[in-house]
Amino acid sequence: MKRRSLLPTLFAFGSLVVLAGCDDETEIAGPFDRFTQFSILIEVTNLGTGSDGNGFLVEIQPSGKSERVAAGELLRVESPKGSTYTVTLSDVASNCTVLDGSSRSIRVKSNDQGTLARRADFAVSCS
Repeated sequence: MKRRSLLPTLFAFGSLVVLAGCDDETEIAGPFDRFTQFSILIEVTNLGTGSDGNGFLVEIQPSGKSERVAAGELLRVESPKGSTYTVTLSDVASNCTVLDGSSRSIRVKSNDQGTLARRADFAVSCS
């Protein structure tokens, strides 16, 4: 007589018990409608041969947040949905030029549940 292992049967039964206990209201990674925040990701790329020794100041309005960022560094700022943000790069050294303007506009509607992050990238050329 051939012996069968009870392990697969017990595993299947245990999985059913666990699944039966799941409730949509307690789901940790639930639907996107629960996300009221999103991330603004800012990166400054230096296309020149020089550098800005103290980095750059990134200001986000209307939140009033400001952070310092170095070229090549990725900065992440959490912000609530439902507003238009202006991201401005300032405190740029005299040997550097910001290409394509020093501000970016970002808007995420409060009912936009597919957006968890937006980028505001800047390119500078330092000599």
